[in-house]
Amino acid sequence: MKILYINAMGPYEAWPQAGVFVSERVAALRKNGVDVTACSYYQINSPAVQRVVTRNGGPDLGTPIAQQAGVTYGIRKIPNGFFSAAMQRFRPNFWEKRIARQVRRDMEESKADLIHLHWIWPMGLGVMRYCRETGVPYVLTCHGGDIYSDMKDMRKRPYILKMLEGAAAVEFVSKALLESAKELGYSGKNAAVVYNGIRTSVFYPARQEHPGKTVVGFAGVMILRKGIDYLPEIFRRIQELIPGEIHFYMIGSGVLREEIEKKMAGLPVDFLGTIPSEKLAERFNEMDILLLPSRQEGYGCVIKEAQACGAVPIGRDVDGIREAVDGFGSLIAYTGDDDAFISAFAEETAAYVSGEKPIDRAAMEAQAARCSWEERQKDSIAIYQRILGKAD
Repeated sequence: MKILYINAMGPYEAWPQAGVFVSERVAALRKNGVDVTACSYYQINSPAVQRVVTRNGGPDLGTPIAQQAGVTYGIRKIPNGFFSAAMQRFRPNFWEKRIARQVRRDMEESKADLIHLHWIWPMGLGVMRYCRETGVPYVLTCHGGDIYSDMKDMRKRPYILKMLEGAAAVEFVSKALLESAKELGYSGKNAAVVYNGIRTSVFYPARQEHPGKTVVGFAGVMILRKGIDYLPEIFRRIQELIPGEIHFYMIGSGVLREEIEKKMAGLPVDFLGTIPSEKLAERFNEMDILLLPSRQEGYGCVIKEAQACGAVPIGRDVDGIREAVDGFGSLIAYTGDDDAFISAFAEETAAYVSGEKPIDRAAMEAQAARCSWEERQKDSIAIYQRILGKAD
């Protein structure tokens, strides 16, 4: 069984952890004996286009990098100049032939039996075209923004629906994400839910106890969708409610980091940026509470990592977080009242810290430990076997 595995999510010099869960899947598949050729496909903006993107508040992710989480990728660059950018506004499938040519080259070199693409827009255009022309089966994995954002774009939706319906299988990282795709017109006939996993060799209990001190944190991309605009006030109210020493961690990077740093001035908070998994596990083993006020979440993999280290998650009651919390932690409903939402996060944090709300940390850690990448990727392997078995 040979798989051409296409990562359309990174990584980049400026964001080395981008799409790391794709690399973890590749590593897990290889450990399970699957022959995987890994390539990263990038849309590379010309300097002029990038200046426009940056001026409009978009990110400059910098140069693609080939290595992540022990996986080495073949880097594939699809150039995007002003003409290409303009044409996409009128022809959303403008990239189709160009991407398909690159897919053909990679298939000829890899001799793969099947293509698996992560993040469907726009690279799925070329994958679909190549597979339609050759009869090679393809699998898609949807992670969140490709459904919540790209598929909601009425210009892109017809093409995305064709990609989804034409795939041999479509993986979703949560049940909630699958339901969102169905609400936008997808039939679900070829769907499967394959959750992200955790590196159990890295994320495990090694608690750093700190009597009289409370540690609360956030880990994720610092963008509006993650709800980080709520955190400055949540942190202040936690500080008011909990006696003794308190410390906050903000882990990750993103376009709102500078703004949030200014709003948290005066708080005992460390902004750690994007850190390696081993360092992240150390911070989770320090934390008492992990806060995730996300407006949307495909699947809160960081929740399982934190639980495995003994940190209790408190998250907004959205489906991707609800699935990950899975009974160990708290869910805060948003009713339209920002002040009540913020207070609920602070009060729930105080209840755990005081012991008013107990939690069985050993049971939480044990449940998270069963979510290894190797175990989770057995579901993908079963999908491949079913597809290739039918082909035979």
